[in-house]
Amino acid sequence: MPGVSSCETRFLSDRDDGPRESNHTRVAEGTRSGRRTNRNVLMDLRVWNRTSAARSRAGMGMPGALDRLERRAYVWVMRNPVRRRRVGRVQLGLLPQMYDARTQDLAVVLAPGIDRVSGGVLSLSSVFAESRRILRPQGSDAMMSTLPRDPPLVRYSKTSIDVTMFQLSQALEFFPGLKRLFIHIPEFYTSLARRDFTHPRFRARTQRVRLHFNVLLQNIDLIPRPADIRALQQVGAVTCTTSHDAYLQNEKVNALGCPIRRLSTYVSPEQYERDPLRLREDILVVSPDPHPMKELILKDIRAAFPNLRLVVVRNMSYKDYKSLVARAKWSLTFGEGLDGYFIETIFSGGVGFAVYNPGFFTPDFQGLRTVYRDYGQLRTQILTDLRELDVPTEYSAYQDLQFRTCSTHYNFDAYVERLRNLYREYSFPGTDAPVPRAD
Repeated sequence: MPGVSSCETRFLSDRDDGPRESNHTRVAEGTRSGRRTNRNVLMDLRVWNRTSAARSRAGMGMPGALDRLERRAYVWVMRNPVRRRRVGRVQLGLLPQMYDARTQDLAVVLAPGIDRVSGGVLSLSSVFAESRRILRPQGSDAMMSTLPRDPPLVRYSKTSIDVTMFQLSQALEFFPGLKRLFIHIPEFYTSLARRDFTHPRFRARTQRVRLHFNVLLQNIDLIPRPADIRALQQVGAVTCTTSHDAYLQNEKVNALGCPIRRLSTYVSPEQYERDPLRLREDILVVSPDPHPMKELILKDIRAAFPNLRLVVVRNMSYKDYKSLVARAKWSLTFGEGLDGYFIETIFSGGVGFAVYNPGFFTPDFQGLRTVYRDYGQLRTQILTDLRELDVPTEYSAYQDLQFRTCSTHYNFDAYVERLRNLYREYSFPGTDAPVPRAD
């Protein structure tokens, strides 16, 4: 494993032979004998942004969404030693300013090395921020790290959470007396984590460290395989925390073979201001998720309500997105259903439309008129609901119902306490002090 002084940012390999090929990282087409051709040198920012967008659609690193040009750009950035060393030098300069090298107990939250805002990135950033507030008063600490196979990244520029990111290899070098390492793993990375954290080099570097892996199950469709959980259990303790209550009733979740804990998310009603209908604009916020019926539904809405402004969320900072949902009357999600487009609109005083997905919603949401049975019902019913709910008395009454339903599932203080209990349950020091509230 490379040392800090080398400014190398690779996780497991000492050799400058590029990243190992993985499910989402393939050797660029057009290269011969490992050499890059001019066609592969695609550092143009617009191309990199396209790559980031495609990778976000694929689940922040899952395979299957990159076309040939995007794949070349992504692989080139992954292999670019100049960029890697430059970012590494910045991180190594920040480490002693932000952390005490004598720290013995560290929690690390792994996150994508793509500077793109998403619900998953915001959730991971919140887990880091609250972990640090929980652990730091008693001498423990928390760090946010890019996934070992991702490009290094210092900060997410489009989120409101101030997070400085490092690399796990740097942490293992910087904290020589590390005794406990608690690693939060996003669910989509679990199969690769199995390879990385059972690798002999990693095990050699952490042989005196007590390891704990916590799988953050944010999307039930990306549930890890029990075999990957068992492999990680050969290295350290493993738990799984869920973002939605419905996951706790899922048979596949309960068959993972590790303790399951409810965590929830940072989203809660007290973080939003609810404006009444008279202060809201005639805007329908639309999630960017693809769906076969999406264009048909949006076409119907445009034809029936020509004065309604449809805004599909793309390339938008989180600050701008929150400002948008705070003004909009409505939101329509084509994603998982119980997502930020639905919940944050409701907490901001708007009305959300979605299709019921039993993997994410709990049964109490079935009583909401704008949570439809399927997309066929959504297409036939949404025009009527938009028209009938656009009356102050009807709008306010139904918005209150949606708000109360969502509020029963999301509470920030309970979320922080569950995170604290997770650390406490597994004997992580520093979990008994009061947690300072964020300003």
